[in-house]
This record gives sequence, structure tokens and C-alpha cells, in this order.
Amino acid sequence: MEIDKKTPTIKTILNIVENIIIVFLLLITVILSYLAICNIGKDKPPSVMGYSIYIVLSGSMNPSFDTGSLIVSKSTPVEDIKVKDVITFKDSKSEDATTHRIVEIKEDDNGVSYITKGDANEVNDPKYVPYEDVLGVVKMSIPKVGGGMKFLNEKIGVYILAPLIGGILIIYESIKIIRIIKKDKRFKE
Repeated sequence: MEIDKKTPTIKTILNIVENIIIVFLLLITVILSYLAICNIGKDKPPSVMGYSIYIVLSGSMNPSFDTGSLIVSKSTPVEDIKVKDVITFKDSKSEDATTHRIVEIKEDDNGVSYITKGDANEVNDPKYVPYEDVLGVVKMSIPKVGGGMKFLNEKIGVYILAPLIGGILIIYESIKIIRIIKKDKRFKE
């Protein structure tokens, strides 16, 4: 039986998958490093192309977003924000951001502001949220990922993850180099 040399072998496919995983890990490391550096000394979370990541800490938005979900918000012009949009905004009571649904929009001499409400709450939030406090409109959520991201958001998480990924990449590449050396006849004598 003759094997067609143009047909990719399992080994070739595995090498492609390995390279994709390495590029993915390097990309994650670069993004985490960028976000960590951008967040130094700022009161807003870092964003990439207008997108920011938040973790749902309470059940006020159940069933839309469970506690521990990761949400992605995008900064959005005032004219594009509508009733029923879910927004993330700075909470005047704490350092944390709040994510609730818009139930009413108010326009006056002070500008645009919003009345919001958590989906699981029985009453609207007591204060209007001025547009200036809006961090973004929620575009996506990933359930149950927030716990791991919360750990990574802490200094200890970044200090552990970056060397861990770097160490894994170094070990992986070292193993590949050793295999190449063992196969190469010039090194066998």
C-alpha cells in the first residue's frame, strides 16, 4: 500500500495542534500582562478595544447571569444605549462595578441617566446612574468562569500564572529539543 505524500500524517496534525496551543498560551500570557500593566494606578478596569471583563459577585441578575459568571462589557456611545440593555456601571457605594438592566432612561439638563434593576430584585435601584458612570453594555457572559478569573485578577494569581505558563512552555520546548537531538544522527556517536 502506497501512502500519498500530500496527505497529512497524524504526526503533522499533532504538531499543528501543539503549535496552536503554544500560540494560545503565549497570547493569554501577553494579554494578562498587558491588562495587569494597564490597570496600574487606574480606577477603571483595563479594556482591550473597548471591551472589559467583570465577574458577577451577587445573585441580583439571576437567572440572566449566575454568581461567578464572567461578563464582557463594551463601552458604548450614549445614543446606542436603550431600555432593557444590561449595563455595567461604577457603584458610588463601593469600589465594585454593578451590572443591572436599564428599566428607564431620563434626559434632562444634567444629561442622560438611567434607572436600573437587577433581574432578581423586586424594586428598581434607588439612584439614577449618570451616563458618565456607565462602564459598558454587556455583550456576552460565560457561566462559572468568574471564580478562576477572580483569582487571576488578584496579585497572587498573576504572580503564579505568568511563571506557570512560562515554565510549562520552557519545559515543553526543552522536551521537543531533546527529542530532536536524540533523532539527529550527528549527535549520536
